[in-house]
Amino acid sequence: MRRTNTATPEERPEDWLTAMIKSPPEGSIVAKIGPALAGAMLQRNSMNRPPSRRRVAHYATIMAEGGWIYTGEPIVFSRKGVLLNGQQRLMAIVASGVTLPMDVRFGVPEAAFQVMDTSKARTAGDILAILEVPFPGFTASSAAFLYRWDSGLVQSEKGKYGYRSRVDNTTIVEVVRDNPLLVSSVERVLEMKKKVSIYSPTVMAVAHYIFSKRSKKAADDFYDQLLYGPDERSERNPVNRLRQAMHTVERGGHGWITIPRQVQLAHVIKAWNAWRRGEHIDRLMYKSNEAFPLPDQPEGYLEPKVEEKETPAPKRGSRKNPVATTIAKGNGNGVAA
Repeated sequence: MRRTNTATPEERPEDWLTAMIKSPPEGSIVAKIGPALAGAMLQRNSMNRPPSRRRVAHYATIMAEGGWIYTGEPIVFSRKGVLLNGQQRLMAIVASGVTLPMDVRFGVPEAAFQVMDTSKARTAGDILAILEVPFPGFTASSAAFLYRWDSGLVQSEKGKYGYRSRVDNTTIVEVVRDNPLLVSSVERVLEMKKKVSIYSPTVMAVAHYIFSKRSKKAADDFYDQLLYGPDERSERNPVNRLRQAMHTVERGGHGWITIPRQVQLAHVIKAWNAWRRGEHIDRLMYKSNEAFPLPDQPEGYLEPKVEEKETPAPKRGSRKNPVATTIAKGNGNGVAA
């Protein structure tokens, strides 16, 4: 006869865990896992690969901010009580100090560890593809870069990796949902890329979107001139300067990947500002010790702001575009742990 486990995960976490391991229930159970229980579970962690400290910190931040989404993916223990799966989530619970409901599975053969958690993590692009968002990979990358811009990371960080801090999948999906016209900028840049040399499509799409917020017509005109060339053929014309810079980089062999995205964006913004002011520039460059350029809005400019909700992002073929309506959050945690 199976003995009833009277211990609770909240009041007596170690006793509850020991009883569950000795008499594993059938199937998974949902337990409220707090720092104490997570710590007890981690004491049985002897088979897992070294954890990713960066991922643990990322998970902990999401948990502390209340953004962790219950997915049903279980914490797994073997028949001998060894933790087989879930160490990074448990470490994040300890680090964040929160209590979260999670599935837990006991009594799994230890041989299962060899094939557990070997699949590729779901990316933001994968999620956008499921949601039928056009150009999901480029749109995800552009949304992440736009988030960094809106958060001030691109403008403020001068370090090599400062602007590349990870953006979780939930945030990326929310950015696409809240900025549906971003897909239009992505589409324009991808078409442009087929015809002329450009910087990173991610940078170019975000720049076009930022400029469109100030003037949709001016942004389109600026990019049309980048595509076809301006009427003025002077090398000092800012459009020609940017076209030459992008072409020179591509001819270098490694393409735009040799220039940090932060610098690429600074070049595009500087050319845009000079073009909007009707100025010429002798040289297009950005030094790490100078203030990051911000897009100008000419004095007295009265063009009405484009309302995102009034103009849905373009459809691709016959596929419906959920960006123009509502994007469900889905699983924003992004990766298994």
